[in-house]
Amino acid sequence: MTGSLPSDIGNLPDLNSFSLEDNLFSGVIPVSLGQPQLNIFRISRNRFAGKIPPQINPSKIRNFAADPSNL
Repeated sequence: MTGSLPSDIGNLPDLNSFSLEDNLFSGVIPVSLGQPQLNIFRISRNRFAGKIPPQINPSKIRNFAADPSNL
């Protein structure tokens, strides 16, 4: 899959797992993904740019994976 993520992709009331590994997504990571109930956040092997928003706190996510070279 390719393209950028819509800014409201995280506006799902029960979002607790977000995994988009091994795609060609690009652009920035939407702030809306910083949900307090998020337990899994995996975005490795994509083409995201910029920084991970502070609302997505890796220390509070049980299963976190991102490519540091692209962020």
